[in-house]
Amino acid sequence: MIKFLLFVLLLAGLSYGAYWYFFKADQRLLDQAREAVSKGDYTSALNDIEQLVSKHPQSDKLTRAEELRQEAGKKLRDQINIQIDKLIAQDKVDSAKVLVKTVREKLGYLADNLRYAGDMDMKIAVANAETAFQEAETRANAGDHAAAKQLLMSIVERHGQTEFGRRAADWLKNYRIRYQLRIDGVNAPDGVKFDPVIINSRAAAPDFYVVAELNGARLFMTDIVKDSAVPRWTRGQEVVLHEADVLTFKIYDDDGLRGNELVATTQSRPGDMNGKMTVSSKYGPVELMARLENGPAVR
Repeated sequence: MIKFLLFVLLLAGLSYGAYWYFFKADQRLLDQAREAVSKGDYTSALNDIEQLVSKHPQSDKLTRAEELRQEAGKKLRDQINIQIDKLIAQDKVDSAKVLVKTVREKLGYLADNLRYAGDMDMKIAVANAETAFQEAETRANAGDHAAAKQLLMSIVERHGQTEFGRRAADWLKNYRIRYQLRIDGVNAPDGVKFDPVIINSRAAAPDFYVVAELNGARLFMTDIVKDSAVPRWTRGQEVVLHEADVLTFKIYDDDGLRGNELVATTQSRPGDMNGKMTVSSKYGPVELMARLENGPAVR
């Protein structure tokens, strides 16, 4: 009789354990994650939460799991931040990059962490003055002037007494951006092939010409090319704008009687539509749209 009772108790225990393991697994994972967070083992906590979410998508524990995931993600990032600072101080840049990659890939579900990873990329770049200066040149040539300036300021702050620190300071004092005006033809009549016109390069245009003025003084005037379905600019000139400069393009029909004015300034953002006008061609009117584009920095 006693053996039978022991067998029943054992069976009941096993049944309860199986129930807890298989049917209460979401609660078990949540408890494990909570305990891991309390011990500072945020990586294990995130792994448990990931299992809970993937294996039990209908669980009523998901809300709490998400709250725990946010908490673990922020605390893990704080841990990594301390490690990154130590690695940078020890010039172990490659190891620091691996940790930033971990933040981006494993903790990217937090928007703040993605911004943080970008900040760390910049911080790591600045750890080496020469590398940082080269990165600033790359950003500037790509038209990413905000990032380039941020790198230069960081170089000055961290490496001000070095050669690259002085070069960065000199560049910042005279940081200039090259802009260009791009003119596109839209709604052109049959017979007109209108390729985009960039004022500082040779490109196609219908019968009209452009007078360019910088702060009211004439810079150049393009020539007129007539009697061609794909006429070409015959002369152009590159224009560099500085802060507060105003570049004005006056566009005329080939008879020179009907002028339209388009103003571009350094305050315009890349991609902004700065003007729209219509000019005539031998095939009929052509509608033009123009915008100021951000080019590389001038060195």
